[in-house]
Amino acid sequence: MILMELIHNAALLLALIVVYEISYIVPIKWAKIVPIFNGLLIGLIGLAIMLIPFQYGQGIFFDTRTILISITALTFGFIPTTVAASILIIYRVILGGAGLWMGVTTIITSACIGIIWRHFLLPKNNKFRWINIYLFGFVVHLVMLADAFVLPWGTALNILKQISTPVMLIYPVCTVILSLLLLHQKERNESLHKVAEAEARYKSIFNNSHAVMLLIDPIVDANPAASEFYGWPIQTLKAMNISQINTLNPQEIKENMGIATSENRNYFLFQHRRAFGNPVDVEVYNGPIELDDKVFIYSIVHDISERAAANQALLERENRFRLLVESAPEAIFIETAGKFAYINQFAISLFGAESVEQLINAQVMDRYHPDYHDIIKERISILTQEKKPVPTNEEVFLKIDGTPVCVEVNAVPIHYNNTDGALVIARNITERKLAEQEILMLNTELEQRVMERTAELQRAVSEIYIFF
Repeated sequence: MILMELIHNAALLLALIVVYEISYIVPIKWAKIVPIFNGLLIGLIGLAIMLIPFQYGQGIFFDTRTILISITALTFGFIPTTVAASILIIYRVILGGAGLWMGVTTIITSACIGIIWRHFLLPKNNKFRWINIYLFGFVVHLVMLADAFVLPWGTALNILKQISTPVMLIYPVCTVILSLLLLHQKERNESLHKVAEAEARYKSIFNNSHAVMLLIDPIVDANPAASEFYGWPIQTLKAMNISQINTLNPQEIKENMGIATSENRNYFLFQHRRAFGNPVDVEVYNGPIELDDKVFIYSIVHDISERAAANQALLERENRFRLLVESAPEAIFIETAGKFAYINQFAISLFGAESVEQLINAQVMDRYHPDYHDIIKERISILTQEKKPVPTNEEVFLKIDGTPVCVEVNAVPIHYNNTDGALVIARNITERKLAEQEILMLNTELEQRVMERTAELQRAVSEIYIFF
């Protein structure tokens, strides 16, 4: 008889699965009252269970409420357990009888053990979870049997002799089966909920982003920003192949998609066609994304046509500057951190070097005559720290072999390769200095000859005066 009553009670426990499922279909705006609602439903299930008990004696009866309350605490949490337990305690008090305090105590102990087990002893690893829950059910119902001792000692012993074996055989097993079903249901629903949230976030980001976004294999989705950028409706884009947009040939597109799928590279520069105008330069960030067990390419496209045009213009200016500097008939070099960072062909020749490698990254001060080191350090400080050009100055360079070269130097501050430095223009004035020295020597010689001639004339005049 007791086995049949317990089996009927256990069947009612399966209604918990329905309650748990209902809690996941309640609208989000009512989410705060879901625990209370769950507790009320579980309380009603508990009342139904208590209506078909195994009756031991007048006012003493047994059912599966301990399984219900303990599993509720283990899987639903504190609030539903408190609500359901309160309903069952109230009903048990109404029923009264000799087993009143035992009935109330079993509800309270089952709830407390379930809450404690949920927070401290329930493993997250599924591998041995069933053993843990079986132990949980065993402890709950061992305590339930111990609660019988709130009754008179003789009554308690008689009850234990009659029900302890079926209770300890059936109740822990029912606890394991129902708990695993509910936990599996919980994990499945939470996973589905997370997937739904992730999809909602993805759709929100995808559709509301101002960045152009495509889902490719071929094009299976496009956001409104993509439609506006390319000039085709979204449905038209979704019917197109990426080769109709990308100016690369199909083989090159396939190779790049393979690179993106394997995550070997996620940044690409392309030219894309649009429904209007000429192809535009774009930078594309690609990466694999798995949807519905299929891997797609997720692309974020940025229009860089203006930047590409500016870079092209800058490159052309740099090429013109380099051509001008390389062909200039004067020595030009750039100094950063006290070293040669750039040097033109005329400067290579001026320093008597055979190749640019002899000078690049070499110390600039090594190519100045020691007599000018203090002056040069002061001028470099003005250029790099005060960011001011320095006046033209005559200096002496040293060739690789140590031969001095007279130069006239102009220098201005410059930012080169993300470093402050100086652009130096030097003119070889060695021949001019030699010519000046020669002229000076001729002038000196001429002055000497004039002085000698004047002296001769003065002597001649003196002799004439003596004669007369």
